Parts: sequence; structure tokens; C-alpha cells
Amino acid sequence: MGKEINISEDMIQEVLCKLPLKSVLRFKCISRQWLSLISSKYFIKQHLKISKSSTDDEDNKLFFSFKLNQTFYRFSGFGSCSLGNDPIVMTHHFDNHLTRNPILIVGSCNGLILININKSSKKLLLWNPLTKEVNDNTPPPCFDDKDQVPSVYGFGYDEAQDAYKVVCVELSFKCPYAAHMYSFKTGSWKKIGNFDKGFLDEDHAKFVNGRFHWLAWTTTRFAYRGFFEIVSLDLAEEKYESIGGPKCFSNHNGSNHILKLEELGGFLSLVVTMRYEHDVNVWAMMEYGNAESWTKVWKLSNFFSYRDRVLHRSVMKAKPLCLKKNGDIAVALGTNIIVYNGKNEMCKSPINTLGVCIEQFTVYRESLVSPFGDE
Repeated sequence: MGKEINISEDMIQEVLCKLPLKSVLRFKCISRQWLSLISSKYFIKQHLKISKSSTDDEDNKLFFSFKLNQTFYRFSGFGSCSLGNDPIVMTHHFDNHLTRNPILIVGSCNGLILININKSSKKLLLWNPLTKEVNDNTPPPCFDDKDQVPSVYGFGYDEAQDAYKVVCVELSFKCPYAAHMYSFKTGSWKKIGNFDKGFLDEDHAKFVNGRFHWLAWTTTRFAYRGFFEIVSLDLAEEKYESIGGPKCFSNHNGSNHILKLEELGGFLSLVVTMRYEHDVNVWAMMEYGNAESWTKVWKLSNFFSYRDRVLHRSVMKAKPLCLKKNGDIAVALGTNIIVYNGKNEMCKSPINTLGVCIEQFTVYRESLVSPFGDE
């Protein structure tokens, strides 16, 4: 008989933490001990930590919405794919939640995706695409919302309190805006300081470096576009601060350009659509908090002629998705996802053909984090 080999739980855990999550999920069936180990809060955090430190961009996943019916904008379908070379996976996971109201992707954090499933009733749904767990028990924010004005959200992780949080800002017709914060740890909303830094569009906050970020304007979104600034909200301290943008936009009123704030590969980014030049530029803050580090990382006109940009509408609707660690950038162009050389050389490679045009998106890495917290 062979000699029995005893492997310590610490060694098992060390090995499992380095394996792909789909394999780890299968190993839950080996024994109760392994099930308990893999389900533990410590293991989930360790595996997430190792995954986030990986330099392999191929692990990034894209979750996106598209129109199910080109005539009726409000009905959305959802799909997901790898930003490597894995095949597209179309999902209809939210069929039971579809309504006649727009379905909006708020954002993602540590493998969890937050969706505003019913805009008028402010219904929120937290979903883990890997484990298929869905938390749809989040109560709506406690605004006195008689006029049904829209709200914008943000979703992120407060490391100091070990809590996933949602911020909700009510877009009333005048500033300051009322704001509330929800903690999935306590299961409750609380009022925080009003947003008084300017007027907001209906774009959800971008979560970067433990803070939510918005573009705030000096005039209402219904009036002539005024000057803008980037405003952050610290999850732990719940304080608003202004962050410097690219210097070339310091005196810019935005009337000739369409500006959109994004989180691209962990970098706070500004996507600038230039109306008269028929061009799209992407700026990224390469060192968070350092206004001098804003760098133009991609320019559409380096890859398409002026004629193509004018004649083909899909070209001007290019959606930058993710800035990779090697400087390359993944862009949704029409029904395709293409990786462009970040050095603005004439080099591009298609990753996937979606067959549909992306409406909204978020890029995430899979995890075992539960949308129900530590339950």
C-alpha cells in the first residue's frame, strides 16, 4: 500500500488561490473541508488579491448591454466576453426583471456588477456573473421624490470599512443636489453632504482609487454647456474634492466637444469627441491625483482618415473600453472589439465580433465575492 500523504490546509489554500476560478468552483465538490475553505471570506479575499495583482490583461471581462429591438430603445439585452480571445457569451439572466424602463449598468467592482434595473423606481440589482448570485433586495434611496427626477449612482468598495457601497445623487433642477450612501454591510441608506460642485449629466460615477468621480458643469445640463471640473467623493471620509483635468481643457467650455468620464483599466480617463474635427481623443491620469500626469493615450485620427471619420458614423461612435498595462487600448467599433497600439502606430487586431452594437458597458475581473456580503 502506498504511503498516505498529508497536505496541510495552508498548502491547499496557497495552491487553490493561484488557480482559475472556474477550476476552484469545481473543487468545491471534493469534500466538505474544501467547500468550507473555498467559501471562506479569507480565501475569497486572498484569491481576489492575487487576481488583481496579475499583469495578465486577458483575464479582463466585458459586460455590456445592447438593443434587443432597434425600434424600442428601452428593451435591453446583455452580453459578456473576454477582452482576450474567449468567445462571446450572450446572457438573458435579467429577463425576469425587464420592464418598459431603461436598464442601466452603473458599474463594477471586484467582480460584482451593479445595475439600475428600473430607472423610475430606482430599483438596484447586484450581480456576480461568475457565481450567478443576484441580490435584488436593495431598498430604494429615501428621497422625497414626488417629481420623479432622475438620479445618478456610483458603486465601489470602501476598504477602510470593508464594505461595498452605492452613492445616489438626485438630479433636481437646481443645485445643490441631495445625496445618500448605501452600505451593503449595514443594509441601510444614510444621507451625506449635498453635491454642490456644479451640475451633473445623467452619467453614473466612475470608481477609481477608492473614490467616485463625476464631470460637474457650471451650468445646468439643459442650458448652454459651461465650464467643467472633475469632482471626486471619498467613500471613507464622504468628502467632495475637485481634481485637475488635462491642462489643455482648463479654460475649455465644452461647447465644441463632447466629454465623457470613464474608468479604463483602473485609470481615470476622459474621452473627448471633437465635433468639428470628427475625432475622438482619450486622456488618462497615469498617476492618480497628479494633474500633471494626464496623457493623451489614443487618437482616432491616427487610425482612420478624415474621409472615413466623416462618412462612416460608426467610426465616430468608437467606445474605448480598457487601457491595457502595455499601453494598448481595447475599443468597441461598430460590432467589433479591436485592440489598438497605444503608441498610436498603425497597428490593430480584432478580438471579437459581437454582432451587436454596445450601448453601455463595464469591464471587470471575475471573483467569488458574494453580492450578499458575508452571509
